[in-house]
Amino acid sequence: MNSSDFGQLLIFHSIVQENSISGAAKKLEIAVPSVSKALKNLENKIGMPLFLRTTRKLQLTETGMKLWQETQLPLEQLQQIWQKLDEQYHEPNGTIRITLAQVHFELIFKPIYAEFCQRYPKITLEFSINNATVDLITENFDLGVRLGHSLNENVVAKQIYPAMRQGLYVSRSYTEKFGIPQTIEELAEHQMISFRFISSGKIDPLFLNVEGKNQLIPHPNTLIFNDTSMITDAVLQGMGIGRIFEPLAQQQDLIPVLEQHWITFPESYIYYPPMAHKPKKIQVLLDFLKQAEHNFL
Repeated sequence: MNSSDFGQLLIFHSIVQENSISGAAKKLEIAVPSVSKALKNLENKIGMPLFLRTTRKLQLTETGMKLWQETQLPLEQLQQIWQKLDEQYHEPNGTIRITLAQVHFELIFKPIYAEFCQRYPKITLEFSINNATVDLITENFDLGVRLGHSLNENVVAKQIYPAMRQGLYVSRSYTEKFGIPQTIEELAEHQMISFRFISSGKIDPLFLNVEGKNQLIPHPNTLIFNDTSMITDAVLQGMGIGRIFEPLAQQQDLIPVLEQHWITFPESYIYYPPMAHKPKKIQVLLDFLKQAEHNFL
């Protein structure tokens, strides 16, 4: 096998993994025509087509499936060997794609990402704010941060932030005009600020603890945002009562409302797909976060 054969085989595996030529080109950071040419050269060398092409998808032929199955393990082993050798002698580099909710960015990454980027200038952090649970492999993410109850079983997960309460808060200017509700029933008489999920389009329902049970509380909406920082800003401007996670609210001059009825959300976890050998860029970020854990836990 010469160097061109090995390169073509790498491209072939990327096409299979991404299920598209354009996806493989994006993953490998090369032009689409180059990927198509490499596949054509490999098929010419083997003398058989490796894919059945339709307008919608690519499907492996019998020859393509055999090539994929017989070369997958040795290619992975060879890539791991090269990766280990490279990481021993080179500074960690590359892009780390992270999916997380806005609250997790604010509490976990916002205080430390500048220092991390200064320490590892060749690593690019790409944050994707999304409150929905995301399949890391399908969506091509390296890491995710989610509340523990929303994780599936097919990931490696480590607690990174303790359980926290989500509270109702108002500003001092609001209380001067409208006062503070003393009972859950009085919420209906106040201006309420709500959150709409981008992924589902649904408004986040208000649950409060009533006699030890989480109970849905209907209420009118004065303002609705799909960004939690906008909710905090609106509360600070005296626009109404908003739900804010307690650690974030403590950073502001806000007044708690009906604190005895707040509910607690479970611990937050950082998670990633199982892997035999973590890339150095991932490991240094996990190590960096571990050093900062005393600020979180």
